[in-house]
Amino acid sequence: MIDVELLKQKIKDSGITIKFIHEKLNLSYQGFMNKLNGDSKFNVEEMQKLSEILHLSAEEEDLIFLHPKCSQNANKGE
Repeated sequence: MIDVELLKQKIKDSGITIKFIHEKLNLSYQGFMNKLNGDSKFNVEEMQKLSEILHLSAEEEDLIFLHPKCSQNANKGE
């Protein structure tokens, strides 16, 4: 699970359009929105591309893509 709220904020702060992002990720608008809303998961390649598009620092990547709930769920076997 990613920190979708932080990712949404980073997208908003970047000024980059959703259209630009979903096209760069080779996703439909709905496919991207499903991932952005947590209804489906980003794969590793998509996370890497998002990081590049949004110019995320390593710390920001960790905060977004290694959300603390991920570690907790992994420890519970979920």
